[in-house]
Amino acid sequence: MSIKKHIDKNRSDLDFSEAPSGLWESIRDRIKPPPKKRIAYGWVAAILVLALAIPLMWKLEIKDQQSPSQNQALPSSFLILEKNYSKELDSLQSRISLVELENDQSLHWVMGELSALESINTKYRADIGKGVPKEELVKVLIDYYEKRLHLLIRIERELKRKEKHQSHENIIL
Repeated sequence: MSIKKHIDKNRSDLDFSEAPSGLWESIRDRIKPPPKKRIAYGWVAAILVLALAIPLMWKLEIKDQQSPSQNQALPSSFLILEKNYSKELDSLQSRISLVELENDQSLHWVMGELSALESINTKYRADIGKGVPKEELVKVLIDYYEKRLHLLIRIERELKRKEKHQSHENIIL
């Protein structure tokens, strides 16, 4: 039997203007309450992070575009020279035992000199691109590398001399 025939046959039972009394009470308990709307705190946090990060990133990007980088502010001839100095310094530092250097009281002044040189270098590097003449900066930075190189060579020689001296002291006659 089709639904249309079923409706036509039972029309008198199906047609009524009001719902039968007690109908709501019989089905109210079987209906589940709608779920409460929960706030998705993860999404709210993600939106807040994005809302704060995007303007900050934009501001940093604009700042980077406005100020030249350190490498652009220095002549390429100096950058090549700096690379050579760095290689030589790294080679020297790898040959020097820092443990021996720290234990040797007579060489503590050298550590002070090295840290003073490093602070001067940091100060001058902060001035790159801030209106300080490039020639003056390049001279100071080259001077930094030469002094550091001379100090490390002196340390290496002194440590070798002490090692040689100790090996001669250990000879039993």
